[in-house]
Amino acid sequence: EDCLKTGYNKFMIVHLAVKRVSQFRKGKEPLLTTTNKEIVTALREIAAGKIKIRENGNLLEDNGAEKDLIRDDLVQESESPDMHDDTEVSRSEESLDNME
Repeated sequence: EDCLKTGYNKFMIVHLAVKRVSQFRKGKEPLLTTTNKEIVTALREIAAGKIKIRENGNLLEDNGAEKDLIRDDLVQESESPDMHDDTEVSRSEESLDNME
């Protein structure tokens, strides 16, 4: 319910939360201190306005620096030679982001 107050519809919130959980699993640190599971932490960050989404579908940290989190993830994956399969998935996700 708190996430809906951000102005995003429920489908966008789910999309945002899934992307954020993926980032947690790749090593990104949460912006809030919690002992909750990844998905709950992602939803809490969204509700708190710590994570926003650009019109192009990329996530932004709300820390004053407007860091493009998804692009950082794509760069990290493309630099890892053993991550070929994951890179392909990320490129597919990037295509989906551009369709929005």
